[in-house]
Amino acid sequence: MNIIPIKNDQELILGKFWIDVLNPLIYKSQITTRNNGTLETQNTYGNYLKFGLPDQILIKVEVNKIKVPKMMAVDLNKKSSPDKAVDGKEPGWIQLTFSSYQMNTSFPDSEFNKD
Repeated sequence: MNIIPIKNDQELILGKFWIDVLNPLIYKSQITTRNNGTLETQNTYGNYLKFGLPDQILIKVEVNKIKVPKMMAVDLNKKSSPDKAVDGKEPGWIQLTFSSYQMNTSFPDSEFNKD
């Protein structure tokens, strides 16, 4: 399934979703943005398939295109080492693994009143 925004002045350029016909779950997605490149996800389902919850999400990010504030991305006092070559072309990967989902459990009201 492809999603294209009506207005062309938005950050989102294109969204692609790979959805299983038999199990209407998103197994893969690819989001292309104007300024931050492409973000891809791969969802793996297992124990919680019947609830539509993934056991694992693997996220691929174009690191060289993401805009991160300089103070968060750089140690200004660190001396750079000349022997390390960073071309910025290799993607970054984030792996999220979920276990022990708790569904339909209630929380006491005091849990939401914490400062």
